[in-house]
Amino acid sequence: MRSVLLIDDDPAVLGFLEITFRKAGYAVTTAFSAAEGIESYGSNSTDLAVLDLNLPDMSGQEVLERMLHMDPDATVIMLTGHADVETAVAAMAAGAENFLSKPVDPQHLRAAAERAFEKLELRRRSRYLEQRAHPAPAAEPVEPLGAMAEVARKIDLVAPMDTTVLILGETGTGKSWIASRIHEQSDRAGRAFVEVNCAALTSTFLSSELFGHEKGAFTDARTMKRGLLEIADGGTLLLDEIGDLSPDLQPKLLTVLETKRFRRLGGTRDMETDVRLVAATNRDLQRAVAEGALRGLRAAAGPRRAARCISTRPAGGGL
Repeated sequence: MRSVLLIDDDPAVLGFLEITFRKAGYAVTTAFSAAEGIESYGSNSTDLAVLDLNLPDMSGQEVLERMLHMDPDATVIMLTGHADVETAVAAMAAGAENFLSKPVDPQHLRAAAERAFEKLELRRRSRYLEQRAHPAPAAEPVEPLGAMAEVARKIDLVAPMDTTVLILGETGTGKSWIASRIHEQSDRAGRAFVEVNCAALTSTFLSSELFGHEKGAFTDARTMKRGLLEIADGGTLLLDEIGDLSPDLQPKLLTVLETKRFRRLGGTRDMETDVRLVAATNRDLQRAVAEGALRGLRAAAGPRRAARCISTRPAGGGL
């Protein structure tokens, strides 16, 4: 579900905006001040922010600049009751996606939001494809020290087992390094090691990336495309940020774990894949499972392929 943050100090306007976006099926968060809005933006996953240009504690343009500083992909629609060309140009130059004057027409607002989401998705997709085409050069190997030495020892134990592995840890703690080392020390070394970020792509695009698609499966499917489950056959597939995997994709992934079979989008034939799955996340998965946001992937792997867990958290490190 797309998420929208609404920032306006007028309760009537804020209520109108909230009703408009909720009716359109968006997840909505509201804030009555610039400070509250910035705090909410920094602590939540937000796809689009709609904010008033004239807030009591800070100008909307300054809020926009702070959001862009936190996230270069910040997508913002500005609102004002005092629209003029000069103000509009300044807001757009500062990075606003669009500029609407109050009172806002609901249809115009929804259309502007859809255009903003489309541009955001294109930016994310372009960056993802660029990273796939030009991956960063591998860093020189560094001998692990301290807590990571203990993690490395556990990698040595789990790498030859050919089981599903879950890596837990905060952003920047080396989860990708752990996954690549597991692959390099396994019997699958020399075969494909493929990585995909579940949080960076929409459900539809991620489904196409994982499973591939047949020609004509959807509007832009002009040719057949092999998915990462095919490309990684015989090797290892790292699903980074597995905690953000959409609910509609989770049962499909569980089917792959249980049967080693899948279908391309639009396909009618089951395909087999011998891929080792390594998943990584910085989220609390036990809480996500308890809240119903995530299925129990470990249990689905079955007793013979029970998942192993490696944590980079200071209190963790368990296997």
